[in-house]
Amino acid sequence: MTPGGAGVAQQHHDPADVLARHLRERATEFLRALRLHRGAATPEESAEAARALRRAARRISAGLYTYQPLLDPAWSQTLGPELAWVSGTLSQE
Repeated sequence: MTPGGAGVAQQHHDPADVLARHLRERATEFLRALRLHRGAATPEESAEAARALRRAARRISAGLYTYQPLLDPAWSQTLGPELAWVSGTLSQE
């Protein structure tokens, strides 16, 4: 409670804004990991960067699944298999 007895007001976020922020953050994470992978000097650095790329791809995929009702089905349904392919390919890295 705040002074004066008033509680903290709940903030309501637009789901589309939440999804957009999530996707931007994950895309940034993916691109940073890609840059790390390109600049990897050792096999260990390369493997860590590949794990980060895979993690970002999985998180993007999870966000698309969670917010599927907000998305254009044609776009999101074609992106899902591509993300799965990226993740699978990176798991072999």
